Amino acid sequence: MVSEDTRRIKLCDFGSCLTPQEIPETQTDVLVSPFYRAPEIILGCTPYDSQVDVWAAGCTLFELFTGKFMFPGRSNNHLLKLHMEAKGKISTKLLRKGRYADRHFDLSSNQFLQEDQNMSQ
Repeated sequence: MVSEDTRRIKLCDFGSCLTPQEIPETQTDVLVSPFYRAPEIILGCTPYDSQVDVWAAGCTLFELFTGKFMFPGRSNNHLLKLHMEAKGKISTKLLRKGRYADRHFDLSSNQFLQEDQNMSQ
């Protein structure tokens, strides 16, 4: 939240905040608000670490400076497409770690599947 009159920024919505010791073994691909969701979360690369928070912070800073979402995806698949347009192909290493990578990629060729899906899938 940004207050124009006091020029302060308040970070909020830490509803799913966990310490590293609290991170569960079973995690989900719908953690984090969609526009701030890191590729590791979408692909199901567990366990997550603080890198997903750095990703979300970067997306937040972009939004604060531009007034626009950095990745305004309609679904997890669309988010991955936007991520790759901005920073290039997702590494084979990351794809191999992802439990849900086959939802978005043909893993035999690492080709991105263009089919769209619901945000929660």
